[in-house]
Amino acid sequence: MGIYGRWILPRLIDWTIRAEDLAGLRCRLVRRAQGRVLEVGFGSGLNLPL
Repeated sequence: MGIYGRWILPRLIDWTIRAEDLAGLRCRLVRRAQGRVLEVGFGSGLNLPL
């Protein structure tokens, strides 16, 4: 894995997902999850507290 895939891309994704306008949407979507949930593409773990 190159420098972009290992260091730059993960930080760009994390920075984008933390955007205020997406925070409410993420919260509403995660709240609807029921039963056993497998999150594919765990990423930086931003949804863990939700």
